[in-house]
Amino acid sequence: MDNIANYLSISKRTLYEIYPTKEDLLLECFKKHEETHEAKVEQYIENTNPNAIEIIIFAYKLKLEHFLQINSLFFEELCKYQRIVSFFEKKEKERETKFEWLFTRGVEEGFFREDLNPRIISNMFSISLKEAIDNELYKDFGIQYLFRDIVFTLVRGICTIKGIETIDQLLH
Repeated sequence: MDNIANYLSISKRTLYEIYPTKEDLLLECFKKHEETHEAKVEQYIENTNPNAIEIIIFAYKLKLEHFLQINSLFFEELCKYQRIVSFFEKKEKERETKFEWLFTRGVEEGFFREDLNPRIISNMFSISLKEAIDNELYKDFGIQYLFRDIVFTLVRGICTIKGIETIDQLLH
């Protein structure tokens, strides 16, 4: 709270008047971050008319930038705040719907295999990332490499040859 108050150039007392608990403040920060992230992705889609692979790479880069700014202690502390955990669980359900839209688009564009169930794939992404964080794999491998390897291993697994070639072109 000291760091946040200093960053905002306000007293800790003022901060606590606005946000009675640390959890209240963190929750508002996460809500704002998610709102901003979603707006950037939507703006990217509106302004550039990207294909499904380009959307995934754009969203991946945004999330990675965010993850790189987070101290690893944060991941260890997060489970202490039930309202924040609940917020992320709710957001995960919303992402599932968005992923179904993206998956359908990717199938129509010829990038993703049509024989897969998007709900299963979405759950695989969520579970893989959650398990990696819960097991603190970021300590051994770094969040950047952990996130990249999980996301792109799973994405490549749902791709057609066309999708894999497109990913390889866009990442190089």
